[in-house]
Amino acid sequence: GTYQPNPQDFKSYRGYLYQPGAVSSYRFGSFIHDLAGAGYFGSGAKVGILLADDGSGNNQYLVDNLWKPQLAALHITPTVFTFHAIEGYSDVADTAGSFESAVLQFKAAGVNRVMFTPDGGDGTIFFTQTASSQGYSPRYALTSDSGPTAWSTEPASQRPNALDVSFYIGDLGISTEPQQIAAAHRTGAAVVELH
Repeated sequence: GTYQPNPQDFKSYRGYLYQPGAVSSYRFGSFIHDLAGAGYFGSGAKVGILLADDGSGNNQYLVDNLWKPQLAALHITPTVFTFHAIEGYSDVADTAGSFESAVLQFKAAGVNRVMFTPDGGDGTIFFTQTASSQGYSPRYALTSDSGPTAWSTEPASQRPNALDVSFYIGDLGISTEPQQIAAAHRTGAAVVELH
């Protein structure tokens, strides 16, 4: 979940760059459609996006070129908060501090839905230390690269109605719903309800 090459990277470094074990973040564009189909947005949805900046520009591309236009088609203008993706232990305190600012910004904007770009699980700090301590409990949407398997360890106040759009078959272990497993086989991604 750290650096996800995009199509241009594969073109530029053809013959040198391979990535058999992950899907680049530009492929996460369909997740808005998947979440909408699962009823995530609903009436009165005000969306905030926690954008993990890993230095590659891929999450910025995902949000600016894929998610924002699709949300605009749903008449939603998201509030985007960019944070520095954790790359080492020394980054944890700074990221936790920036999440405090994110909660304040989202609360001021009336955000009631928070989505995560691929962040390697950095978002777990958002709901364990920051959002929970500030009494902020929006409805969350995670992706395969946002640490959904750790969700069961999060505070109960942060978990209601959260969804994960996943392309990893391992994430389906969170749910045993047959329709979710069938959806994964049909579309290559499944919306998993987190508990």
